[in-house]
Formats: sequence, C-alpha cells, structure tokens
Amino acid sequence: MPMGRLAAAILAATGAMAGPAAAAPKNGRITLPVIVDPATPDDGEPVEVAAQQLFGKQAAHVASLARLAAPVQLMIKKTPVTLAPADALAEYRGYLGKETFALFCTARAAKPVAALLCLADRDGDGRFDQFWTGTAANPALAVPFPNIRFQSDIEPAAYQPIQPSEADAMAIGFVGSGGNVWTGKREFFVRVERPGASVLLFESRATGTAKNGPVDIALYDAIIHLVGDSRDAFRLKVAKPLGGGTYQLSVGYPTQTIWIAVPGG
Repeated sequence: MPMGRLAAAILAATGAMAGPAAAAPKNGRITLPVIVDPATPDDGEPVEVAAQQLFGKQAAHVASLARLAAPVQLMIKKTPVTLAPADALAEYRGYLGKETFALFCTARAAKPVAALLCLADRDGDGRFDQFWTGTAANPALAVPFPNIRFQSDIEPAAYQPIQPSEADAMAIGFVGSGGNVWTGKREFFVRVERPGASVLLFESRATGTAKNGPVDIALYDAIIHLVGDSRDAFRLKVAKPLGGGTYQLSVGYPTQTIWIAVPGG
C-alpha cells in the first residue's frame, strides 16, 4: 500500500496532529514505556557542550515486545493494512479516561509522520481483540504523539511475548538549544536516540540561563547544573541523572511563544 494513503488514512482517523483530542469515548492518549538504566551523578567539573549535542546519556530499552501467531488483516477508512508475525510489536500504554491498558504497536514509514498501528488485548485472554491507531515522529524510534483513536474490534488474534534484542536498545539524554532571543533563556529537552534515528520530546521542555549566575534546570527527575551559556554552547554538568526505572514517553506537541508589541505598553 502506498505510504501516502496510509498516512492520510491514519491522520484523518486519529487527528493526532491537530492538538489534543476532544473528549470522546474512542479518543485516547498513549505513551511509550521505556526502562532507563540508572547512572551515577557527575561529581566532576562542568564541561562545555555544544547546542543540540546529546549529553548525560543513559542506556534504555522498551519495556516488552510481542509477536503475532498469524497475520492480521485490518482496515483504516477503507484502506487495508496487514500486520504479520515478522512485525515486532512494542508495548505502549493507553489511557482512556481514568482507565489504562497495554497496547502493542508497530510503526510504518509515512509522511509527514510515521503511522502507529496498535493492537490491544482488552479482556486479557492472550489474544488481541481491538485495533487502535496513532502517529509517531520517527518509524525507527516510535515515540508517539499523544493522541490515539479506537478503530475497531477485531477477530481474536493470538500473540506471544518476545525478548527485546540489542536492536531495541536506545539512549536517552538531554540537549540544549539557542533559546529565546527575547528572554535570553535557553531551552533544554530530553532526547531519545539510536543509530540513525533521534526524537526530541517537546513535552519535556525546560528553560533557564546562567546570565546572572549558576542555575539548576529540571528535566523529568534529572537536574542539570548550568554555569554558563552562549548561543552555541553551554557549560554544565548533570548534577542528578535520571533515576532509572520506567519512564512514560511522549513526543508532545511543539509550542511557540509569539511576542507582540503593544503601543503604550
């Protein structure tokens, strides 16, 4: 199936690029559970780090994987899609109101975003029985955008768990950007990467500047000690790394601050 048709069908069905979905029984949220290896705090002196350079890297991997016992035929707005036993389905976490449930998803390359195809075993009998769709920023590292949508119930499809391999490993760390030219504050984000792919998590955004002295910047439960910054580089150290364990990741949506001059203001 042409990737353009798949992308158009999923974007239309999910509405994931239009911002948070309106409350509806078939609209939910999604995160990717990632297990992060613990690291020791940096007791050394601050070092110079270039803007957009990943620092404070920690090893991480997906929580679990599953594989279908036989191909599953799916339909998205009259567009046929097949999931095969060769497709390794990574575990995600779905949210529907106050309810949470496991989803197992694979990403397909498409434009402008990757298509996320997800199956759920809602009755816990060891067979998938629901089909959901979403989107991800990169098919090779499928951290999701927040929205998912229920597509249909499906004929029960047997699956079995499989162990993550080295190919499923990733690194999680931090990056700093040039920041806001109006406020002078620099922007910092969590970024996830593996060879050939990286994803910036917009939802993790934090700001700060060392213009008036050292400052601590919180990214999730990590602390970055910033002692100096310029447009293209920073002097910093990771005073407290990510604590390790399971983190629920989502790309979020990019935001932009627009400054407007008000006459007489």
